[in-house]
Amino acid sequence: MNKKGISLVGIKDIKTIEEIREKYPDCYFELSYLSTEESLKEILPIIKGRVSSIHLLAPKREFFPNLASLSSYAWSEREILKDVELALSVGAENLVLHPGYLVDGLVYSDYARRLPQIKELKLEEYLIKKDEGVCSKEYIKSTLYKEKYKVMKENALILNDKISKSGISLCLENLNPREGYMVLHPDEMIDLAFSGLSLCLDVGHLHVNSFIFGFDTLTQAKRILDTHKVKTMHLHSNESCQSVYKDSHKSLYKYMPYWRELCSYGEENGSNLILEVLEEIVENVALLF
Repeated sequence: MNKKGISLVGIKDIKTIEEIREKYPDCYFELSYLSTEESLKEILPIIKGRVSSIHLLAPKREFFPNLASLSSYAWSEREILKDVELALSVGAENLVLHPGYLVDGLVYSDYARRLPQIKELKLEEYLIKKDEGVCSKEYIKSTLYKEKYKVMKENALILNDKISKSGISLCLENLNPREGYMVLHPDEMIDLAFSGLSLCLDVGHLHVNSFIFGFDTLTQAKRILDTHKVKTMHLHSNESCQSVYKDSHKSLYKYMPYWRELCSYGEENGSNLILEVLEEIVENVALLF
C-alpha cells in the first residue's frame, strides 16, 4: 500500500508533529539526516508505527556515506547497516541515500567543512555559476565523474544485496546540479533502476536539473516512475528557471502546477509520496490528504 507523509527535515518542533498526527492519523514520516540521538528519542514515541523511511544517516554522523569512494566504502556500509537496524525497529521500509560524491574518502556532513573538500576537486571548468557551485551539462561527461559513477553503482549493488535480505529497500536519490554531487540526469536514474537498484525520485531536484540539461520535468518524472523502481518520492517545488537554479524546498503547489498529476502517477506506479518542504508544513500535508 502506498504511504503518504512528510520528512521531518523541515519540522522544527514537537507541537507540529503532534498536530499532524491528530489531524492526519494516516500520515507517515521520514526520519531526517539532520536529526540527533536526543531528538529521535523525543520524536519516535510520537510517530510510532508511522515511519515510512529514513534519510541516511539518522541520527546525523560526522560524515555522509560516500559509495563513490573505495576508501570510504567500509565506513559507509557499517554506518548504513546501523540504520537498517533502526529501520527494522521502527517499521520503516525504505532507506533514502544520497549515493555519492566525487570526493575520495569520507565527506563531512557539516557544510562548512565539506565545502573545502568539494573545492579541492578543482571543477571550475564545469561551473556555469561559480559563486553557487552550479555545474553545466558537461560535468557528468567528465572522466572523474564517469569513474566515480561506476564505483558508486558497483558499491550500491553490493550494499543493496546485503540490505535487501532484511526486507528493507535502499533507495538512491537524484541530486541537484552542484559540484561534487552525483546522479543528476534522468538517464542515470533509469540506468540504476535497470541495474536492479531502487530509487527515491526527488521531483524538486529533477526540476532544477531540467534547466541544465533541457528536459521536461513531468515527462522525465513519468519515465523514471515507469521503471517501477521508485519506492518513494520527495515532493517539493522551487523557483528555478533558466539561469536560476534554486533548490529551496518550497510548498508543493507554488512552482509545480502539475503536482496532482505527478502524485497520481506516482501512486499508480507504487511509490510512496513524501513531502520534503521547509515551509507551510501542515498546509502541505493537507494537500496529500
